[in-house]
This record gives sequence, C-alpha cells and structure tokens, in this order.
Amino acid sequence: MSLKQLRIQKGWSQEVLSEQSNISVRTLQRIENGKTANLTTLRALADALGVEVIQLTQPDTPIYNWSQSQKAFISHLIYFVVVMFSLIVINITSTQNHSWVWWVFLGWGLYLLFEGLEAFGVFNALDSDDTSE
Repeated sequence: MSLKQLRIQKGWSQEVLSEQSNISVRTLQRIENGKTANLTTLRALADALGVEVIQLTQPDTPIYNWSQSQKAFISHLIYFVVVMFSLIVINITSTQNHSWVWWVFLGWGLYLLFEGLEAFGVFNALDSDDTSE
C-alpha cells in the first residue's frame, strides 16, 4: 500500500504524519509523489504508521490482470449491447410484423459466447496435454 493510502486510512493529514514521524511535510510530499526515500525515513514513517517498512516499499499490484483477448472480448460485448439496442429500436419502429433483429442477435450472440469462452480459458481447460498414444 502506498504511503498516501496508509496516511489517509489513518485519517491523518500530511502535517499530522510529519509530527508523528519527525519528517518534514515537504519530504512527505516528495515521497507521495514518487520520489524514493532512504531507509531511515522509511523506518520513521513505518513506526509512525504502525506498519512494516516492507509495506511502504512494495508497489501496489492490481487485483486482476486482464489479458489482451479478455479486454477485446469486453470491448466487443459493449459494442454488441450498443448496436443491438439500436437495431431493436429500428426494428420496432420500422417493421412491426417482422422481427429480423433476433437473427442478428442470435448470430452475433453465439459468436460472442464462443469468443468469451475462449478469452477466459474454458477451451484451454478442455485441451489435453497428454500426447502419448
């Protein structure tokens, strides 16, 4: 967790953390803006915040890293929703007796289903690595 996040989690301002750690406000601002701090400064900040020094030095990691194919699938899904909504409106307003839009929905929807299954690794789980026959 970053220094700023830990400070905000405690509900402290930079001034309060400065007083608690005996580190100048300007130094805190520099560290929160990405400058590296020396070990003595990190120890003082960790003691003031009640955490280990390692917590101040570890970069924040995202909870989930999306693969390129997963990002593409989400993008295609958004396009699908927007275009299908538009086509449904056009279908309702132009041809009341014939619902052609459902054929588009079915075809494109099946394509998206298989793209999603592939993007999230369902087909990879079904592959067999055993090549000895």
